[in-house]
Amino acid sequence: DALPICPSVTSELRRVGPWELLDELGHGGNSTVYRARVAAQGELLALKVLDTHKIQSERYARFVHEVRVLEDLRDFPGVLPLRDAELPERPSRRSPAWLAMPIATPLDQALSGASVGNVVSAIRSIAETLSRLKKEHGIGHRDIKPGNPFELDSQYLVGDFGLVALPDA
Repeated sequence: DALPICPSVTSELRRVGPWELLDELGHGGNSTVYRARVAAQGELLALKVLDTHKIQSERYARFVHEVRVLEDLRDFPGVLPLRDAELPERPSRRSPAWLAMPIATPLDQALSGASVGNVVSAIRSIAETLSRLKKEHGIGHRDIKPGNPFELDSQYLVGDFGLVALPDA
């Protein structure tokens, strides 16, 4: 089934690597997240693409750092899993840096209208993940806000690792 391409997706950005960009899911300080798919496979994923005007700055280093952390945490329970990534040596408009993850619902949307018990359960789950990340890997997530934890398949997951603090950094 063909999904409409979002008007904000420019003609030059309708494809990123093997990905066809379908519509915009969100935008942050460094990147834009799109609903995307590899045409041959058809699976829909969230594709986070570093904004092209950020490629020659510390923000590219932060993006690389995020991908490396997610690669290390690939099987860690409670973390939104990385599916794929591309970190070009010299990112450009034609060859941007990107990472792919499952499409998940931001916590603020997932808990909209939820009971107090469900909210407490979600926060407890996220807090336990953050505690395990610190205890087992020395990772401190420095950017927890309502749009960064996610709900996926009835699980609450932590995402957006661009600002994590590591023991050696």
